[in-house]
Amino acid sequence: MRTLERRASIGRQFTPDNNLYAMPVTIKHARIVVVFDVCSSSQIMEDLLLSERFTRYEAFLTCIKRWLIDQSSKQPPVGVPFELYKFTGDGWILLFHASTAGEALLAFIRGLCEMVSAELARHIIPSLSSVPAVLGATLGIEKGNLVKMKMNKREEYVGRALNIARRLQNAVKNIEPSPGYKALVSASLCNECFGQLSVPYKVEFATCPLRNILGGSGFACRKIDLAVDATRQALPWPEHETSGWTCARSNWDKSAIAALDG
Repeated sequence: MRTLERRASIGRQFTPDNNLYAMPVTIKHARIVVVFDVCSSSQIMEDLLLSERFTRYEAFLTCIKRWLIDQSSKQPPVGVPFELYKFTGDGWILLFHASTAGEALLAFIRGLCEMVSAELARHIIPSLSSVPAVLGATLGIEKGNLVKMKMNKREEYVGRALNIARRLQNAVKNIEPSPGYKALVSASLCNECFGQLSVPYKVEFATCPLRNILGGSGFACRKIDLAVDATRQALPWPEHETSGWTCARSNWDKSAIAALDG
């Protein structure tokens, strides 16, 4: 009987009078989840490790982190704030407020691709003995409610939108021979955020199976190619200053760099 009572009390909290039990309140956070990673990261790391140039990859990741930290605090109209949630080993998970405007979100993910392109050109490509056939970033984007919880004294999120965004990001590589600088966005989010916009990039309908989502049946989404326009013409990447052993000039202020270098 005592064992059953202990099990029944798991997850409960005492109320202020210490007599009654209450289940903790679940607070849902509506967020747009953006998951991205760097293409061919395993091949890049292997190459740099064998040539004893792995510090270049560390510098590359540091520059991406600095750019993300700088961008995360910007407010409209110069940027859109977000939470830099988690580093995944070769990419990051970013959480935007559910009310983020579609135009601002598009501008951010294009800027993210420009930054990755600049940092690859600065830190990675010149240091490789063999350049991978596929370079760039892949992205998965979904919107939904997330639940915040604490695990091992760290704040974590769980939710369907997080699972879908991760799987969409991974699915880009499965449906595209050249996945660099492409994003898969759920059809519902694309219609909601971008449906009324004149999107300056190539957008195509896509259906892909996502593990443990809708029983693995086709998931409706949109593929956005951030490197070409609607007529499939290649878009130019902006020039970046790359003087000295520094991060490429990826649209972030010198004052922000100085503050981070501290």
